[in-house]
Amino acid sequence: MPPRQIALVVFFATVAIRLPLLSTPGFPADQTQFVHWAYLTKSAGLASVYERQPNGRFICNYPPGYVFILRGLAEFQGIMAPSGAGLTESTAASIWNRSPDTSAIFAMRLHKVPAMLADAVLAAILLVLLRERLRPTAALMVAGLYAVSPAVLHDSCIWGQVDAIHTLFLVLSVEAIRRKSIGWMAFWATASLLFKAQSIILAPHWAAAAWTHLRTDRKAIVRILGSAVLPMVVMLMPFSRQWEGIWNAYTGATATYPFTHLNGFSSWFFSAPMAAPHLSEDLRQWYVRDDQPWAFGLPARTIGIVCLLLLWACVVFKLIRSRLDDSSLRWGVRILPLGFFVLSTQMHERYLFPAIALWAWSASASARWWTAWLALSLCVAANMVWVWGGPIESVQNALRECVPVGTLCAGALCLVAIVAWFDRLDTTRRVDATAI
Repeated sequence: MPPRQIALVVFFATVAIRLPLLSTPGFPADQTQFVHWAYLTKSAGLASVYERQPNGRFICNYPPGYVFILRGLAEFQGIMAPSGAGLTESTAASIWNRSPDTSAIFAMRLHKVPAMLADAVLAAILLVLLRERLRPTAALMVAGLYAVSPAVLHDSCIWGQVDAIHTLFLVLSVEAIRRKSIGWMAFWATASLLFKAQSIILAPHWAAAAWTHLRTDRKAIVRILGSAVLPMVVMLMPFSRQWEGIWNAYTGATATYPFTHLNGFSSWFFSAPMAAPHLSEDLRQWYVRDDQPWAFGLPARTIGIVCLLLLWACVVFKLIRSRLDDSSLRWGVRILPLGFFVLSTQMHERYLFPAIALWAWSASASARWWTAWLALSLCVAANMVWVWGGPIESVQNALRECVPVGTLCAGALCLVAIVAWFDRLDTTRRVDATAI
């Protein structure tokens, strides 16, 4: 069967696996917000979601890319929902009160669909791309395992989150670098940032690619700016009077959650380990602030930022020196999401989610890569379920009570990061496609 046909099979199989999960109740707080924002975009306009509430906080804390998705979902529900299931002002309240009516049930399922489709597209793309480097069987294994990865399933179709969308764009941006298409790289990089601020994890790749192309082709600046400015203008123009709200969507979390970690199993979890998260209580009683002196008079936040910037500098240097060869791109793609998560403070449980797809894109035919990727994927899944179990509450209870899962996962992630750092991929030949 031709590769494209196999990719279509992977796409539809990924969707089919997820369809039964759409009916599970998602994380109430997130789904309530998403549905409420969707209603506002339809009833009061796109920009209304970036207005302030009576308590002074902004209504929406997500970048504008997802707001457009919400507007489309609101319109879709208005057209396609059965009688009595249209989106109303009370739909979000029904989700929050966990007494969903037909409108809330339709909305909860509908709002999981964009991420579900992003998962399916990404699984199919991984199959096509990896066949260029691995044997067909190995490429299919990676794509298939990504499609059924517990963390990916949990995030998109149980939790109801949207990390799959910007993750898809991140993979497309680094593939564009590999194909030396600087314009498409700029387009996908901008698109990812318009959906999630955490997309900044690949900034060193984008910067190194831009610098490398500009050194040999001065006209590359036109392609870079043109490809980046177009989606930015289209996305931001409807919010021209809400710049403060847009800015808050990218920077507000720092002031809202100034802690060494917020349930993310990073290296900072060792300094403030927990048996269970405490998000419904006073955060200051349980979480350690990251803006107070911690070591040598420096705050934890400063230490994390300095370490991350040093890592970024090393990656940029290696990429530029190697002229963006395949092995250096794959090495950097493994290091950057892990470094961002392990070194930085304020890490939430889902901030490592893109690493699963990025590592899959960088797949090697070696037992070391398989071990590291599977360990990384399981740690991400454990972190998510530890925070919110959803329909698998029994697993969540086991993770919280039976083992010190947070410290174990934090240690495993640090170990994977160290192994990835010293994993010198061959820079002179393609990966041995006969190794698997």
